[in-house]
Amino acid sequence: MAFAIYEINRNPDLLPNVTLGYRVYDSCATLGISLRASLSLASGQEEQFQLYETCVGAPPVLGIVGDSYSTFTIAMSSVIGLYKLPIVSYFATCPCLTNRQRFPSFFRTIPSDTFQVRAMIQILKHFGWTWVGLLVSNDDYGLHAARTLQSDLSLSGGGCLAFSEVLPWASDPPGYSRIVNLIKKSTARVVIVFAHEIHMIQLMEEVNQFWEHTFQCRFAPPPVGWVETGGTLCTGKEDLKNVETELLNVSDLRPEYNIYKAVYALAHALDDMLRCVPGFGPFSGHRCASFDRLEPWQLVHYLQKVSFTTSFGDQVSFDENGDALPIYDIMNWLRLPDGKAKVQNVGFVRKSGLKDEELTLYEDKIFWNFESKQNRLPVVSLPDPLTLIAQLMGYENLSTA
Repeated sequence: MAFAIYEINRNPDLLPNVTLGYRVYDSCATLGISLRASLSLASGQEEQFQLYETCVGAPPVLGIVGDSYSTFTIAMSSVIGLYKLPIVSYFATCPCLTNRQRFPSFFRTIPSDTFQVRAMIQILKHFGWTWVGLLVSNDDYGLHAARTLQSDLSLSGGGCLAFSEVLPWASDPPGYSRIVNLIKKSTARVVIVFAHEIHMIQLMEEVNQFWEHTFQCRFAPPPVGWVETGGTLCTGKEDLKNVETELLNVSDLRPEYNIYKAVYALAHALDDMLRCVPGFGPFSGHRCASFDRLEPWQLVHYLQKVSFTTSFGDQVSFDENGDALPIYDIMNWLRLPDGKAKVQNVGFVRKSGLKDEELTLYEDKIFWNFESKQNRLPVVSLPDPLTLIAQLMGYENLSTA
């Protein structure tokens, strides 16, 4: 956020003679703190300050960027919507937020789960995967995604679910062990995951092959000669949090860019509003909004119509429900000869205008975790736990391993 505002304030063509400021709150992943911070901003109960001799008092809050969790954002938007203050989320993907009656001032720069599910179904159809497993987090993100996936699969005739499991938030080794055993016993060779990083870490802690590969150890009984040649035994107490590996590294998938786009969206909306020509405005009597008497709903009007291209070449605009145009990168975990792994882009799914989502895959780049390079998987043999995990962790990326 700070970087985006720094750029905007230095740009003579965007909001000239206007200086943007910001205040950052840490919600501490706690709903109560998120609500208190939002109400403090929306109600104007902010500390006063003096920037220049002619600029004294509480600064007007023009918009809120956040929150990351769908559950928190639903609560925040329900309250902030009463003030008609624009709120732009960078990470909340629940389809339930696509409701202008309940959330009249909500926007987001990350696509809805509805599009995530459609993108995933396109991949399933492309490879002919009709028998898959499903794992979801126990929150609005995961549960809504599960319902949408099951409904869309049924309507499209694109496949069936071998199993559907909810991943617990709390540390629950027996629960995760049961799920891993279910995956091993299932004849499904593809597992779809709608969850968060913490769920994947806890799931991987129960997968022996992943553990041995990550820590370069072997569980007892080890292969013949393993210990004699200097190999170590796994204890199960190794800590994944201390491991640097591309399998767990999501630094390239973080939501910072969505925050960047959210700040710029608010700035462009404000810029469009200030460029309004008196007598030709969009409001009653062809009025323009007045900056010193700005009503939040007036900025919502301009935010709904905003359309611009970032310095990275990405188009930003919102549909009638405040949703961003969906664009997903398809990422693949590639195992290198030295045993390490890296994440590479192997395609994308995007939607433009009134067209359906379009899938583009570079199949020659895809690494498959089995000897045969064919992707039309049989459904008769038991799967390696890491054969294929199609992972959706709330980012604008679809990952396969």
